[in-house]
Formats: sequence, structure tokens, C-alpha cells
Amino acid sequence: MLTDYFEPFTLLKSASCPDPYGGQLQQDVTEHPFHAALADALGEEGERGGKPFIRVTPYLLCAPETPLKLDDIVRREKDGTHYRVCSRPEDRRTPLGAGFPYAEVRLERMEADA
Repeated sequence: MLTDYFEPFTLLKSASCPDPYGGQLQQDVTEHPFHAALADALGEEGERGGKPFIRVTPYLLCAPETPLKLDDIVRREKDGTHYRVCSRPEDRRTPLGAGFPYAEVRLERMEADA
């Protein structure tokens, strides 16, 4: 069953708040836990520096009622990796008669600031 591969994720919502120096800070203010499966899909092929490469695009398989929107940030609880949602869940859903309702969203892995 697909749910055997589900693991904990958290949807992070942030808000802008003033900092002491007159600027704005983005802070995570609300979190929504959910379960989903992370997988990789082979994407485009290309050549960089004379060497071929294949771009791997991660995607998330989740329940269709999971409140994900384009550009949301999710955190994988297992390793703390952050991903940005790059597609809308309503664009790729299983048919209603399939008996296993799932939605698929494409992700972009966010690199930690150095």
C-alpha cells in the first residue's frame, strides 16, 4: 500500500514582523503536520561543462485534502530538509473512482544558507 511509504512532513506558514532595525523578518508562525511520500522523478537531460546530466525533480504524494498551495514551504521531519511546492495539488489527482485518493505536487529542494 502506498501509505506504507508515508512519513511525517510539516507545512510551514510564515509571517512578516518588524525587526529592531526598521526592517522585516520572516518567521514561521504556524505549522500544519501531515503525512506524505517523497519520491524522485527523472526530469530533463542536459549538458553542463561538456558533461551530460539528468535533473532529478522530487515530488510529494499526499492526501488531496492536504492544504498545499503553490510556493508553500514544507519540512521533512526525518532530516529537516525544506522544500518549496512548485505545482498545485489539484492539477494532478487520482480519479474519483480510483479508490485511493492522492494528489501529487512537484517540489524544489531548498538549500540551507551557508
